[in-house]
Amino acid sequence: MKKIIATFLVAINCMHNAWSAPSADLGAEWQVPAESSPGMIALVEKASGLARIALIASDGKVNWQLAPTGISNVSDVATIGSLLSGNQLFATSFTDNRVSMVKLTIGTNTTSPVINLTGIGTQAVGEGNTPSDILVGSVANDSPSTSRLEQMTDLDFLASQRAALQHNRQTLRLEAMTDPISGDKVAVHAYQHSPGNIGFALAQETGGTIADNHLVALAGNLGFVTDVKNTSGGRMIVAFQSGSSLCRQLILSSPIKPTSTYTYFGNEAFPFPIRCIIPVPLNGAGPFTDGVIATSADGLNAEWIRFDALGNTISTG
Repeated sequence: MKKIIATFLVAINCMHNAWSAPSADLGAEWQVPAESSPGMIALVEKASGLARIALIASDGKVNWQLAPTGISNVSDVATIGSLLSGNQLFATSFTDNRVSMVKLTIGTNTTSPVINLTGIGTQAVGEGNTPSDILVGSVANDSPSTSRLEQMTDLDFLASQRAALQHNRQTLRLEAMTDPISGDKVAVHAYQHSPGNIGFALAQETGGTIADNHLVALAGNLGFVTDVKNTSGGRMIVAFQSGSSLCRQLILSSPIKPTSTYTYFGNEAFPFPIRCIIPVPLNGAGPFTDGVIATSADGLNAEWIRFDALGNTISTG
């Protein structure tokens, strides 16, 4: 397991301009790559909000920097950035009711709150559909529509709201999907559909309006990752139950937009019960071209898992 994880970390150093930076839930912490900086990832401890920023050299040496986010009980994280403006890490928490921004620079990391948010009970944060925007989900607003999505821009200056949408979905997380042709981003809006079931909607801001269209509901309190590429280039949401080997795949129709449909494969299996999975970057990472890195529930195994167009899992051993 150590060998494949080490190889994956070194390979991340070869990334260049991945379209999005989907986060992965590792249990006690969140993992998210910096969107535009090869060789940089963040691990954010959920309880304390302390971020460990890893700078990975081409020889595999990892240098760590600590960056407090000022957020405890972190419920979601995201990064945005470009080669010109640099990278920002965002963390949020329902209990802290705010979103924190950490500017990621080598040697120095500065932290500040995202101002001018109008939602109450911030639960989720994700990438917007432009490199300078984030999408924030809150769940404790005034009735009758207690949940709110708002897209924020100009985050390096005086943050302002580009668009907002009131709704009644109990938001859990916001994660990006990327259209393979245009590079346009759509947010996968995960929410509690009903007790013990997770729902997915597709959200995107266009012209000052946020569309948020229900996609599907799945049984179980499932973990998931987005922007997974299969061997045919299809873009998927991959869902799993911690401690189970069952793999559920939602392949989105192209072009990816809020009205996309899906093809579902729900009876395939990982080679072992799963603890967590990390998506391989869309443009690959060294020998890893697509799929996910899966770690076992007992912590003893990790494998590169690929998916074909028919939903079959391909174990690389």
